[in-house]
Amino acid sequence: MGRILLLVELRGGNDGLNTLVPYADPKYRELRPVLGVAREHVLPLDEKVRRIVSAQVDMLLENRYLPGYLLAELNHYPERAELLLSSIAGATPDIVRPRLFGKLAEQLDAAAREGTLRPITPQAFVLNLVSMVVYPFAARPFVMAVMGLDDARFAAMMQERKTELPEFFLAALRP
Repeated sequence: MGRILLLVELRGGNDGLNTLVPYADPKYRELRPVLGVAREHVLPLDEKVRRIVSAQVDMLLENRYLPGYLLAELNHYPERAELLLSSIAGATPDIVRPRLFGKLAEQLDAAAREGTLRPITPQAFVLNLVSMVVYPFAARPFVMAVMGLDDARFAAMMQERKTELPEFFLAALRP
């Protein structure tokens, strides 16, 4: 009997525009008339990092093969990267990228001026954070072999990372 691979793409919920909310951008209300986050409910950067890490670790624990699948898929079909970004964000990357990195740059620049964070580009901020969250899952068999972990201990370690990683990441950015 032939084997079938079924891919289900889900949209909605929390995406880039509701994680790093471009609350000052008038287009935000147009793009998110119902799901938009009110300006007074926008979280401080530290809390966003904690929530992003926690949500992503939970999602990756539930979908352990997703990083490997995405890496293989995007390495074989790099043209699909922009399509994936569009489906996640609900808009083309050319529209989302300046809003996401622009608003994040404003927050990072403000924190640097206040002396609470070292200067960092929004691209470096995102790449560093995403890399630290995803790598243990993308290299799961290797990580488990090197550390002598079984599935349960790997999952327990990832649960610990939900609190350890944001503190480590944020501490590295503090002057």
